[in-house]
Amino acid sequence: IGTRAYFPMVEKTADPLDGIAVRYLVGIKCPRTFREAEYGATVKNYAKDLEYQFGYIRDYAKDWNVDGVILQSVKYCDIHGYDTPPLQDYLKSVGLPSIYIEHDYSEGALAPLRTRVQGFLELLP
Repeated sequence: IGTRAYFPMVEKTADPLDGIAVRYLVGIKCPRTFREAEYGATVKNYAKDLEYQFGYIRDYAKDWNVDGVILQSVKYCDIHGYDTPPLQDYLKSVGLPSIYIEHDYSEGALAPLRTRVQGFLELLP
């Protein structure tokens, strides 16, 4: 998502390592980490799961007046690729248009990426 290096901030704790550990193991919503839903591990509710996992993105979008979301992933990063369909479902459910772009860092991929992004930007209000 691009903000993981900066948000959330590390909370001040008596032992600084505890604050750092909580920030990395709980605070960062990353597809590589397992999150047990607050409403109960045995209850399966797709909409609640999406809200629990991606609700912070809606908050960022509101705070920063976001009109649309460009999701990008490096090819062969399967973990983030698996997370994309539910993230797009969530963004659609909260009214945020999105586009998913997968790239491989090659120079030849830049022109098609630019065209797709420009087309997406033209669709935004």
